[in-house]
Amino acid sequence: MSSGSAARRELAQVARHGGWPMTRGARLGRPARPDFATLRALPRWPALDPARQQRVATVALLIGAQSALGRLIDGARLRGYALQVGAPVLERLWTLEDGGRDPLPPVEALPHAAERLLRAAATDAEARQRMGQAEALLKELDAWPFT
Repeated sequence: MSSGSAARRELAQVARHGGWPMTRGARLGRPARPDFATLRALPRWPALDPARQQRVATVALLIGAQSALGRLIDGARLRGYALQVGAPVLERLWTLEDGGRDPLPPVEALPHAAERLLRAAATDAEARQRMGQAEALLKELDAWPFT
């Protein structure tokens, strides 16, 4: 499969999550399909499979707790976070200047906290913004989507 067809398939998923119809019949009476530039600007995380969404949410949680993460010296906990998001991502999180001051969830609680963030993102603009920050960071690191 070419990378062009994979990109079109991903954009179709993004459009579906954005509420744009994909068939001619579905478009009747609804707004026209968005142009490519509009689709490229939409968040991609909603089109990911659930496991990848959870990893993006985990990065979002760690961005929110960056201040506490930067002060952490417990090697076992740091390894636990690195196993969940990857060492390069964790290293980049330490250098963020605009990270948050949320409490740092324990490693074992991250999956549950990530699920709560994902559920909140369905209705809460702040949660969606956090997910967008994580998506941007992962794209910056060329780690999007997680493999």
